Amino acid sequence: MIATPIRQIRPRRPTVANRYRPLPFVLAMLAACSEPVTKPARPVTPEAFSQYFRAIDSTTVMQSPTSLISRVSEFTADDRGQFYIPDGSEGNVKVVAPDGRIIRMIGRKGGGPGEFARPGVTRFDARTNSLYVLDMMTSRIQVFDDTGGVMRQTMPKRAAPIASLEVLPSVTYLISQEIAREASVLHEVDSSGTILHSFLPIGGRFPPNVPKRPDWNSLRAHFFARRGDSLFVVSTLSDSMWTVSLADRTVLSAEALPVPSYSPPQDLPLKSGLRGPSLVVAWARSFHRASRIVATKSSLFVMFTKGAVLQGDSTVTMMRDGQGRWHAFTDAPVLLGARDSVLYATRDIIGDTLRVVTFAARTPL
Repeated sequence: MIATPIRQIRPRRPTVANRYRPLPFVLAMLAACSEPVTKPARPVTPEAFSQYFRAIDSTTVMQSPTSLISRVSEFTADDRGQFYIPDGSEGNVKVVAPDGRIIRMIGRKGGGPGEFARPGVTRFDARTNSLYVLDMMTSRIQVFDDTGGVMRQTMPKRAAPIASLEVLPSVTYLISQEIAREASVLHEVDSSGTILHSFLPIGGRFPPNVPKRPDWNSLRAHFFARRGDSLFVVSTLSDSMWTVSLADRTVLSAEALPVPSYSPPQDLPLKSGLRGPSLVVAWARSFHRASRIVATKSSLFVMFTKGAVLQGDSTVTMMRDGQGRWHAFTDAPVLLGARDSVLYATRDIIGDTLRVVTFAARTPL
């Protein structure tokens, strides 16, 4: 019997590519940290919303007892004065005429084409008279024609909740989506759902001075508003705003907003997770969360809420005027949308009453 010599196998040295595989993620995190957040000199003093804005129109939506609008997160308007109101309770989008009549209902509850689990974000494209609707539960984007017919639908390839949506001139979508183990929170996707570009690496961050519990992941979301080639981004668990260039996807600035009496996120008074609805409500009302950002031609509006924005909980609305100065309002209505130089808000969602109020600035801002 001939013995076979044993060949010593040496462990392979890692290649350059394998050795530095984590490098892109590390560099992205370093890039995010390299843009310091500018701290404000001091919080601003609250002012009266009516000092700067006046109501120029009011529309009472003529609701049917069988199809009440009871859960509204935001809405959009077209150049004909029609409102597109996503109704999460019924799973459809109601098209409302300027006189308050509901002239059409788009979609219904379900998971098929033209159906929604919970419609939340709408965008109207005047170039094609198309309506884009984001389903907040499924992250599916559907496009409807002027008659309410389904034109196409897009499901992003990466499964994660989407908080904001914008339709770019190239007919691609810009979404805010925090994907596990990825730093970037803004993504440009095409009609097939494929991610073309990802940027703004601020994902996965926990509030300072609190234990890093998994519960925070369900509260972390990022909202943005677009003006021209600039994006303004806020995060629920932060008092900061990031300004991003759409042209080259770089961070232009990062600043902490001068929110009066800002309460940072607080840890749960328990050793493990969320327990009990009353405790959750009390905990949610113990700190401010950025809940929405709205942009007009000249101004930005960021809402910070303790609790739920549409349940009468304490809200501070921050406004940055055209000169870059910040103002604070504690008496502002719930801002649900904007178009050009006007704001759309609602003060009443009570019983069968929904009143949409249009505001304009008293003087140029």
